[in-house]
Amino acid sequence: GGAPIFFNNLELINAAGKSIFLDVPAQQIAQRIVATDITDRPLFAKTHPESLKDKIEFMRSHRLPFYRQAHLTISGDTIPVKNILEMLRKETQR
Repeated sequence: GGAPIFFNNLELINAAGKSIFLDVPAQQIAQRIVATDITDRPLFAKTHPESLKDKIEFMRSHRLPFYRQAHLTISGDTIPVKNILEMLRKETQR
């Protein structure tokens, strides 16, 4: 989400615990959003589904410098959720 890009939120997040950036391609994010009630997402509520991916790519490109400051980055594009959860469990036990 956008919380890490505002004020000193990222600094606070990183100081409070282990931050994780789940790196997922814009196309996959768009598919997930379309599968939900898009009206529950104010930034996308008025976005046509065909232009959703482009809007996400634009937002993501501006947010990546912040997201990359997370303690841990997991590429979630091809990893099953079960495997991501296992990776997170192992990482948080360190």
